[in-house]
Amino acid sequence: MTRHRFLLDGEAAPAADLIVGSKTAVSDRRMLKQIRRVLRLRPGDTIDLLDGRGNLYTARLETLDDERLEASIIESRSEPPRRRPNVEVVVPVLKGDRFDWAIEKLTEIGVDIIQPVFAERSVALGKRRDRWMSISNEATEQCERFRPPEIREPKPLEEIFMSYQKDGLSRWSYICAERSESPHLVRLLCDASDNIASSTVSTSNISVFIGPEGGFSDTEKKQAEISGISSCSLGNTILRAETAAVLAAGILVSVSEFIWST
Repeated sequence: MTRHRFLLDGEAAPAADLIVGSKTAVSDRRMLKQIRRVLRLRPGDTIDLLDGRGNLYTARLETLDDERLEASIIESRSEPPRRRPNVEVVVPVLKGDRFDWAIEKLTEIGVDIIQPVFAERSVALGKRRDRWMSISNEATEQCERFRPPEIREPKPLEEIFMSYQKDGLSRWSYICAERSESPHLVRLLCDASDNIASSTVSTSNISVFIGPEGGFSDTEKKQAEISGISSCSLGNTILRAETAAVLAAGILVSVSEFIWST
């Protein structure tokens, strides 16, 4: 039987690693409501707790009410090591619930870093990072990740380009260009596979830049080129920004996992 996972977030997160045989208490209202009212779990049932640092703890419920639960830690394990580098998606803030959907799906796919940006042609300018983190946390529990992705504070796209140029981060970075003759992202990754696989994973990220609803401006395309970011295509059709983000992220995660496992 599959155990339900819960992310101990914010004040609920343990300050240090939990020890098998110890007890922990949680007073997070969302988590308590899910356990008591939705799942109808009872003392004696087991759940999995995530500390957000890559550790998972199997816990047996001891006491449970609307205000608090206590549980005994009966097993612990850590996130399995992986060889691929972090996958980062630089994506424009979108209007309505489209960005929320993108956050959820990028989490499920396995993206490690989500960098929201404001481009010249971005439509929505509201900062809702707390909401995005909440959506990501719930997706982390559902898809059985060990930790949620890092969702960074939104920044102007120009600032991101400048940081890539200054810090030399453009080596494995790609910008998706619609209506262009740029090589497909899969082709670029395959062509670079020998160099990618021999790079130092601990110091390497693979990044993809997604354009806003109106596309990248000529100035932004030039800034990307100056920063050394490679232009790529995702195919012949014109995609919504959130669709492009999910497609590109899926390609980066799956292809990089294959490259570093061979």
